[in-house]
Amino acid sequence: MQKVSAIVCCDQNFLIGDGIKMPWHIPEDLKFFKKLTTDHVICMGRNTWDGLPKKPLPNRVNIVISRNKTYEVIEHPDVDFVCSPEAALMYANSYFPTKKIFIIGGATIYNEFYKRNCIDEFIVTHLKKAYPAENPIYFPQEILSGKEFSTIVDNEKLSILKYEMKIK
Repeated sequence: MQKVSAIVCCDQNFLIGDGIKMPWHIPEDLKFFKKLTTDHVICMGRNTWDGLPKKPLPNRVNIVISRNKTYEVIEHPDVDFVCSPEAALMYANSYFPTKKIFIIGGATIYNEFYKRNCIDEFIVTHLKKAYPAENPIYFPQEILSGKEFSTIVDNEKLSILKYEMKIK
């Protein structure tokens, strides 16, 4: 089974979204995200999918998880709609066994994969300021509590940390 990484960007209060929009535009984080996920599988919830400015994200297999069976799906060779985290992993493992799997949000999806003990690591961009949001969505920060981490990037704007999730 492939390694499963969750990747998220949050502000200092663990805000990750404003409704279906991101409350910031941080080019350094976007470049990091693109470099890490290109040529791999990305799994996301329907709200994250709906909030993407460009659909599907290019040069990646996009898997969208939605329990809404009446949701209008698009026909595209790089997009698949499934109904559960298990179905997403089964699909990715069956059809893309050499690609790494990234969970890219939102909060409910991170929680669902975490509760199922499916995530090997979290790669978290911690922004060093707070952002306003009318419809705030927060990352479930208790997931990271007490976990060991290593630093990938640290500068005046942000820190990118890798948290190990499973006991090796």
